[in-house]
Amino acid sequence: MLMHRMEDALLQSTPNDDERCKDCRWFLGFSDIGYCWHQKIRMLVGPAWWCQWWETEEESEQMKGYQETANPEPGKMG
Repeated sequence: MLMHRMEDALLQSTPNDDERCKDCRWFLGFSDIGYCWHQKIRMLVGPAWWCQWWETEEESEQMKGYQETANPEPGKMG
């Protein structure tokens, strides 16, 4: 099951440029190991690893803004 999750997430044991699990919003770190709590991963990961769902807290806020404009409420502008 874990192998399937790794393959599905394109989980790599090396960083993608400056994108590392330890800097991702889904990473809950301990010392040399961490836990990814993204719904598609949910497993122990290394701090220098990377996957396709890498995301910062700032990017999450931007996405929320896009979602609000994609599903506008009647009478609400912006």
